[in-house]
Amino acid sequence: MEDNASLEQVRLAQAAGLISLGNIASRVLGLLREMVKSGLFGAGPAVSALNAALRVPLTLYDLLIGGMISSALVPVFSEYASRERAHELWHLLSTLVSGMLLLVGGLLLLGELLAPQLIWLMAGGLDAPDQALAVQLLRIVLPAVLFLNLAGLFSAALYALRRFAYPAFTAAIFNTAVVLTALLLGRWWGVRSMALGLVLGAIAQVALQVPGLKDARLRLTFSVHHPALRRIGLLYLPILLGLIVDNLFSVVLSYHLASHLGGSAIAWMEYAAQIIQFPLGMVVAAVSLATLPTLSRQAGNGDLGPFRQTLAEGLRLVLFLIVPATVALLVLSRPVVALIFEHGDFTPTDTTAVAEVLRYHLPGLFFAAIDQVLIFAFYARKDTLTPALVGVGTTVLYALTAVTLSGLGVLTLPLLVLVNSCKWAAHALTMLVLTRARLGPLGRFGVWRVLAQVAVASGGMALALWGVARPLQALVPPGFLGEVAVVGISGSVGALVYGLLTWRMRIPEGQVLRAALADLMNRRGWMRKMEAFQGPAPSVPPDRYDATYFLSVCEGYEEFLVSEGRELSRRLREAFAVAGIGSGMRVLDVGCGRGEILRHCTRAGAIAYGIDYAQAAVLLSREVVAAGEAAGVYQADARHLPFPDATFDRVLLFDIVEHLYPWELDQAIREARRVLKPDGRLVIHTAPNVWYDRYAYPVVRLVRILMGQGERYPRNPRALIPANLDVHVNEQSALSLWWLLRRHGFRARVWLATPPQNRREGWLLRVARYILFHWPPFRWFFEREVFAVATPVARRSASGPSIPPPFRGTQGV
Repeated sequence: MEDNASLEQVRLAQAAGLISLGNIASRVLGLLREMVKSGLFGAGPAVSALNAALRVPLTLYDLLIGGMISSALVPVFSEYASRERAHELWHLLSTLVSGMLLLVGGLLLLGELLAPQLIWLMAGGLDAPDQALAVQLLRIVLPAVLFLNLAGLFSAALYALRRFAYPAFTAAIFNTAVVLTALLLGRWWGVRSMALGLVLGAIAQVALQVPGLKDARLRLTFSVHHPALRRIGLLYLPILLGLIVDNLFSVVLSYHLASHLGGSAIAWMEYAAQIIQFPLGMVVAAVSLATLPTLSRQAGNGDLGPFRQTLAEGLRLVLFLIVPATVALLVLSRPVVALIFEHGDFTPTDTTAVAEVLRYHLPGLFFAAIDQVLIFAFYARKDTLTPALVGVGTTVLYALTAVTLSGLGVLTLPLLVLVNSCKWAAHALTMLVLTRARLGPLGRFGVWRVLAQVAVASGGMALALWGVARPLQALVPPGFLGEVAVVGISGSVGALVYGLLTWRMRIPEGQVLRAALADLMNRRGWMRKMEAFQGPAPSVPPDRYDATYFLSVCEGYEEFLVSEGRELSRRLREAFAVAGIGSGMRVLDVGCGRGEILRHCTRAGAIAYGIDYAQAAVLLSREVVAAGEAAGVYQADARHLPFPDATFDRVLLFDIVEHLYPWELDQAIREARRVLKPDGRLVIHTAPNVWYDRYAYPVVRLVRILMGQGERYPRNPRALIPANLDVHVNEQSALSLWWLLRRHGFRARVWLATPPQNRREGWLLRVARYILFHWPPFRWFFEREVFAVATPVARRSASGPSIPPPFRGTQGV
C-alpha cells in the first residue's frame, strides 16, 4: 500500500510538471498574441471594441465550465475513472455534453439576438460606430462558446483519467491559432481576424483532445437525475457565486466604466493587464507545482504543523519572486511596454498610457500573488466557500467605490485600475487574517523576515535598474534593438544585483531556486518526461547484482579481493572517514554490498547493521563480517527499512544513490530520516557527478579523440564500465543532491572530489587539469564524485516544539 502511495505521489509530481510546462507555453504565446494585436491594430477604439466582444464568450465559458473543471468536474469524474467504471464515466460525460449543447445552443441564439444590448453592457461608452463594430465581432465570436465548453468537459475527463498530455496544451494551441489567423488575415480583415482566430482556437482545443478520448462511448442522452450531477452542483455552487459576482461587478463594470474614459481606455487597460498576468501566472505555476500537492496531502493527514510549514514555504517563495518582479516592472514600465507593444500601429502615446496604467496595476500584482497561495491552502482543506465569500465582499466593495468615483466625476483610468489593485489587497489581507485565525501565526516560519530581506534586496536592485536604464535610454538608438538593449542590459544587471544581495543575506529561497534549476539540468529531456507518464520505471532487478558484479565490477573489488575485506579502496576510505564512526554508535549501512564497510564499523567499536536487497550481497557480507563481531546483515529494501524510528547514529548510503530511480530514492531518503536519531548523520557518497557525464565528458572525449585515444572513450560515458549501463539509473550533481536532502528535511553539506590522477603528462595538460579540477565553475563539471553529510532538521508540531516522527517501523533491531 505504501508503495502505491509513493508511486501516486511521483505520478502527480510528473503530471504537475507537464501542466506547468503547458501553462508556461500558454503564457508566452498569450503575450505573443498581444504583441501581434498591438503591432497590427494598435490600441485604438477598434481594439477596445474587439476586447469587449471577446470578453463575452470567455465570461460565458468561465461561468458554465471553466470555473467548474478543477473544483467539481475532476473530483467527481475521478470517482468513475477506473477501468471497471469507465462506462459510467462515459455515461456521465455524455449527459453533461448533451446538457451543455442544449444550454449553449439556447444561449447562442439569445446572444445573437441581444448582441447590441450585451455590447452596451460591456462598453456602453464607446462611440456608435465602435459599438456597431463590437456587435459584429460578437456575432462572429459567439460560436466559440460551444467549442470552449466542449473542450473544457473533455479536459476534465482527461485529467480524471490521468491523460495529462492532451489538456495541458489546450491554452497554448488556442493562442497559436489566434496568432496565426491574425498574421494571415489581419491586414485584409482587420480586427475581425482576431475574432475568427478565437473561434478556430476553440475548435483546435477540441481537436487536440479527441485522440485522448478515442475509447470514449459518447451519445446524446439527458439523464437529469444522474446522482453525480447533484454532487457537481454542490461543489460548484460556491465557486459559481463568486464568479457571477466577480464577472458582473468587476469585469463587466470595469469594461463599462473604462469605455466612458476614452475610446482606447479598454485597450490600454487590457494591454497592461496582459503584462501583469505574465509574472503572476509564472509565479503561481511555480508555487502550485511546489506546494499544492503537498498541502493537499498534509491537509488529509490532519497535521497542522507540516501544513503550516509548507504554506509558509509557498508564501516565502512567492515573496522572493514577486517583490523583485513588481519593483522591476515599476522601474522599467515604459521600456517594457515599448519593447512588447510599440510596433506597427501602436504609437508612443499608447506606450505612455499603458505604462501609466501598468504602474497602478503593480500593487495588485503583489497582493494577487500572495492571495493565490492562501486560496490554495483553503482549497486543500476542502473549503471553497470561504474564498468565494471573501471574493464577493471585496468585489462589491470595489464596485461601490468605482461607481461612486464615476458619479463624482473624478474617475480616471489609472484611478480605476488602482481601485482594482485595492480590491486585490483587501482580498489578500482578509485571507491572511482568516488563515491566521484558522492555522495560527505564520511569522515564526520566516515569512515576515523574508519579506523584509527581499524588500531590501529589491531596493538595491531598483537603484541598479534606474542607474543603468536611465543613461542607456539616452545612448541607444530608437527602435526595437534599442528597446532590447535597455530592457536586456538593465534587467540583467538588476537580476545580478538582486541575486548577489539575496545570496549575501543567505535567503534560503534563492538556494531553493538554484537547486531547482540544477534539478532541471538533471533531467534527460522531453522524451524522459513523456515516458514518465507511463508510470515510474521498475526497480533494477536484484539478480543483476550477483557475485560476479560485486567481485569484478563494483567499486573497490580489487582491494577487497587482495585483502579479503580488510582494506578499503581510496573512494570508500574517504567516504568512511567523513562518516566519523565512533565507539558505541549504532550504524546502518544501506546497500552493504560485500560487507567491508560493516567490518570497518565494528573495528571502530560501532554496532553495525547492513541491509541489501541482492541475495549475493547478503551472503558476501555475512562471510566478511567475522563471527562474534557486533554486526547483523539482512536482506531488505532501502525503501522499507525494518527498524524502528530514531534507532541509528549514522546511516550510510555509499554508492547506492545512482542505482535507485528517483521515486525509489525519495522513499529511501525518507526512510533514512525516519530511522536516524535527531542528532544523527546521513552520509552519502555517489558517483559519477551527472554534470561531468553530461557536460564535461564530451569535451574530455573530444580531446582524447584528437590525441588518438578515442577508442577508449565511448559516446555514452556509462559504457566505460559496461555493467553500469543497466544499473546506473539516477546519477546526481552536487546541487540536485543538496536539494533532494533539503526536501526531505535535512540540513546538508555537499561537496565534490575527484580521484588523484597519477599520469605522466605535459605541463599544458597539468595546468589545464589543475584549473578544471580546482577552479569554479569548471570544477563543478569536471569533478566526478559527490559527497554529502546531512543532519535532520527538527520537525515542529502545530504548537511549535520539536517532536520525533511517528513510529512506522516493522520490528526492533
